[in-house]
Amino acid sequence: MSLGLATELSLRSCAVTKLNYAQLLCGLTHLDLSHNHLRSVSGVYCMQRLKELDVSNNMITSASPIQHMACLEIVNLENNGMVKI
Repeated sequence: MSLGLATELSLRSCAVTKLNYAQLLCGLTHLDLSHNHLRSVSGVYCMQRLKELDVSNNMITSASPIQHMACLEIVNLENNGMVKI
């Protein structure tokens, strides 16, 4: 199965540090990246179908890269070093 056809993906606690190749996941509607080592959510902007994003328990300091994502309904940013939303 191609990752482009997947709609849900959990990478919880997988030591993810960057969202490389996020364009290959453009069909996702639900993404769990909680409990990782992310400093940014900038790679998520290309996932225009994304409805639910969990990036809790990371090291993210700004959510501005996702603020204009029209489909995004639920975002969990708990336990990050948020400086700017």
